[in-house]
Amino acid sequence: MSRSIDWVFGVLWLGINTIAIFAGGAIAFYISYSLGGLAGHLLEGTNEGIVAAIVAWSAMLPLLSAAVGTTQGLLLRDYLLIMQWLKATIVGGMIALALILAMSLYDSTVAITLSPFAAWLGTAIGQWWLLRSVSARANLWLIVAVGVMLLCLKLLSTVSSLPFMILPYIVTTSILMALILPTWRSSRRLT
Repeated sequence: MSRSIDWVFGVLWLGINTIAIFAGGAIAFYISYSLGGLAGHLLEGTNEGIVAAIVAWSAMLPLLSAAVGTTQGLLLRDYLLIMQWLKATIVGGMIALALILAMSLYDSTVAITLSPFAAWLGTAIGQWWLLRSVSARANLWLIVAVGVMLLCLKLLSTVSSLPFMILPYIVTTSILMALILPTWRSSRRLT
């Protein structure tokens, strides 16, 4: 008998994402900014700030995507190979990196402000690509992600803090995964 919502899995997803994003984010931030600082120091006097920022962002998103993708993949291991989810999440991180770098060509301040949303959108696209092959509700992953991002962008003018940008992602993906998981095609479920 198929359940319509798996709230237990949603709560587990909420907890694992909170830990992965904040702990993985702290580690990714430290490593990426250290690499960016090193690159800036090596190129001192020749646009070191721009080079440092590019190196830092180029390292941050793959590291954060790997941390989040691995922990989420561990939770999904009964349904997918961990590497499938990890690859989808890292591809999403690379899409996010491309979005951020494209925005930085336009306006670096805009790129910094919108980077959490670009990271969310890129990750949503990468993971949706995989989810669509295993769940009839997978389109919710992308549609709701874009909707919540647009709402957060509208509210960004009044509240601007990192937790405000991350918490909607964690809560939304937890609810979405609770909705999507029960429709997972049993033929794809690992035994």
